[in-house]
Amino acid sequence: MTIVLITVFFLILWRSRICNNGYDGYMSREQTQMINGIFIILVFLRHFNQYVQLNAVIEVPFLYLNKIFGQLIVTTFMFYSGYGVMTSIMKEHNYVNRMPRRRIFKTMLLFDIAICLYVVMNLCLNIEMTWKQIILSFVGWEGVGNSTWYILAILMMYSFTYVGFRISRNDLIKGLLITTFFIAGYILVIRKFKDSQYYNTVLCYAFGLWYAIAKKKIDSKILYNNNWWIAWGGGSDCFRNLCILS
Repeated sequence: MTIVLITVFFLILWRSRICNNGYDGYMSREQTQMINGIFIILVFLRHFNQYVQLNAVIEVPFLYLNKIFGQLIVTTFMFYSGYGVMTSIMKEHNYVNRMPRRRIFKTMLLFDIAICLYVVMNLCLNIEMTWKQIILSFVGWEGVGNSTWYILAILMMYSFTYVGFRISRNDLIKGLLITTFFIAGYILVIRKFKDSQYYNTVLCYAFGLWYAIAKKKIDSKILYNNNWWIAWGGGSDCFRNLCILS
């Protein structure tokens, strides 16, 4: 696993370049997908580690980094999702009305297809499941051998955004305030029922929403007025193709 991490590191550096004169594409879909692609690899390695027994001596670097990263490797997904949703709301007048189909149901459909495969596999392996467990697994509340927390969290974030902006009638600031209030309420409630991974990264989604609103002002203060700003672009296209959620 350590060798894989080293390989990933060199792939990140390959064809990367330093931009000293400002780079306004740092939040573009292309750039964020490449960054998320890097973290997809780390997520895969982290989950792979849960199914195998690694040598505690040989794999010290990987095990140490895996312990440090923890939930941090999914914060970009939350942040970029919030940013992408808010950017789409600002650009497309009717985007909020299409969110159930384009964001909520689409994400749930892809997730539920995977759940069906898990259920079939468990039946073939004679792994016991209750009907309640199976039904709740389709919304991420329970699992049938799969990881559930991220799907539940992101589905709730999309739902809060949809409801918040429908209530606000597309008033951007009012919609953001309502959505943020819902997210704060979600954290207070879910922590009574679930472990910390179900709520400890969702504020990154809210930060992404707010950052989309403030991006122009932030860029004008930092990106263009200070020549010390450095943006790291480029990278291998393979990372972009590895990203499945953004």
